[in-house]
Amino acid sequence: MKITIISIGKTKADAAGDLIAEYQKRLRGQLHLLELPASKDSHVYTRKAREASSILAAIPKAAAVLVLDEGGKNPTSIQLADKIRAWQNGGFSELCAIIGGADGLDKTVLARADYICAFGAMTWPHRLVRVMISEQLYRAFSILAGHPYHRE
Repeated sequence: MKITIISIGKTKADAAGDLIAEYQKRLRGQLHLLELPASKDSHVYTRKAREASSILAAIPKAAAVLVLDEGGKNPTSIQLADKIRAWQNGGFSELCAIIGGADGLDKTVLARADYICAFGAMTWPHRLVRVMISEQLYRAFSILAGHPYHRE
C-alpha cells in the first residue's frame, strides 16, 4: 500500500526530519511526505479554504483518507492497524494521512475523511505530528505483517 502524508507547511532539516526519513526507510519506500505551502491569506476562513483546496487536489481519487484532527477518535495502534487492514481488504491501494495547517482543517477536508484520528486532547507541533503519524503507520504495518515491533 502506498502511503502519503499530506501536510501543510515545510519540515525543517532537523531531528524530526531524520526520524521521518528513518520510518520511510523502514517502510521500504512506501511512505512519502507531500508538503503543501501554507496560505498567506490574512483571514482564517479563507486561509483554511485555500489550504483545503490544495489538500483535496493532492488526494488520489481511490485513496483511503486518514485525517488528523483534534476532534477525531483516539484509536489504539491495533485499532488503527485494523482500520488499515479493512481499507486494504476493501480494495484501497493508497492511503493518505492529512495534517492541516496552523489553524486546522476546513470542513471540506473533514468531510472527505474516511477516518478522523487524534493524538489525544493536547496540541502538538506539526513537525512532531509528522513524526508521530510516520511511526504509527510503521507500527500499524508491522502489526499487520506479524512483526514483533509492537508489544502489548
